Amino acid sequence: VEFTLKWSDSRLAFDAQREGRTQKQFSERAAAQELDKMWHPAAALRNIIGSPRSDEAGLIIGAGGEVTLVRLVDASFRFPIDMTEFPFDDLILPIELTSSRFAQTEVVFTHFARDDAVTTLNPNPRASSWRLQSLYFDQKEYVGWNGENRSLLVVNIEAKRKSGQVVLRIFVPFFMIMMSSLFVLWLPDTNYFGKGTMIFSAVIALVALTFTLESNFPGSMSLQTPVSLVMTTGFIYLVSALILNILVMNPEAVWAKKHSYLAAEVRSIIKWAVPVLMLVIWLSLILRAMV
Repeated sequence: VEFTLKWSDSRLAFDAQREGRTQKQFSERAAAQELDKMWHPAAALRNIIGSPRSDEAGLIIGAGGEVTLVRLVDASFRFPIDMTEFPFDDLILPIELTSSRFAQTEVVFTHFARDDAVTTLNPNPRASSWRLQSLYFDQKEYVGWNGENRSLLVVNIEAKRKSGQVVLRIFVPFFMIMMSSLFVLWLPDTNYFGKGTMIFSAVIALVALTFTLESNFPGSMSLQTPVSLVMTTGFIYLVSALILNILVMNPEAVWAKKHSYLAAEVRSIIKWAVPVLMLVIWLSLILRAMV
């Protein structure tokens, strides 16, 4: 994050003719030493995690007392994540600028319209699965540790997940696992031990998939995301397919022998209706997250 602060302090004005220059420039360590000698707003990024990896500063003092402070900060930031639409989610990444020393009666951070011309984003961040779209500013306040209100300028960065990269990794394995249910429902074989083994293997594979997703995308399975709902209904569907095959589609069942024509009709309906119904449910959950 690179940000620029500007303020005026008449005490820092100097005679440009006598100095032979219209501004004084300081960089890195010299800038920090000069800041220690003068008043400054003690600007701090409020939602940084730990200490910045690097924090470089450049300072310009104009002849009329105009001060420009440029800081380049490399750090990790803390922000809330709403994963209710994962993997088709958008995020707002806030960067919170405040004063670590002064109350709002002394320092107010303001973003002007003229600053928009020099406010930019890197469209291709290092996180390759995200695309940064735009940003906007919010001017707020909060209560500090001493009970005084402090100024807070929030830079909100709008980011959108590149869902195409994630969808294939999630739903292709999922639907391949669900395909095992078609063999259970469609095959006339009455070897229920073999079909039970097939469903058990599919359930184990689905468990492994959910653990992989939670590991790669924390919160994708532990929260109420569309993906977690799809996976949960997948577990229910696999077990239901085996139960239906044993109790309803079994031609050796007592009721099936008594009503052979009805049993045949029920079997032909279940083979198609149950998979289609579940497919409609899964697609509805996915489309709901996309809209």
